[in-house]
Amino acid sequence: MSSFSWTPFTTERLLILRAQGLMLSKIAAELGTTTHAIEHKLRRLRYQKPAQATAARSPVKLLDLRPYHCRWIVLGSGAGALFCGKPKVGTSPYCCEHTQAWQKPKIEAQVIPTVMRLPAARRS
Repeated sequence: MSSFSWTPFTTERLLILRAQGLMLSKIAAELGTTTHAIEHKLRRLRYQKPAQATAARSPVKLLDLRPYHCRWIVLGSGAGALFCGKPKVGTSPYCCEHTQAWQKPKIEAQVIPTVMRLPAARRS
């Protein structure tokens, strides 16, 4: 039996990392467990009814923030601000949803038609 304990935080983190397409070995290294444990947890979650508690998480006050909480301000400002509080993704200060919101959309460079000038010797 493994000594690794699955908390709501580690379970949610597992699902986020899996949704990002990481390999089981990378997820295991990030969570500090084995690929075997990750594989079995995913199998158990597959047959479990979806929990709505993670989606309905209430915002966190500044003094209640923990190192793993998302730092996205959802309401207010200053000392009275409320933060998202979902688990952070990797080294980002934000959760998966807010990391994607923070990233700027890629805008393809517009092609501006230009007039091609011939060298002076070729002009007639």
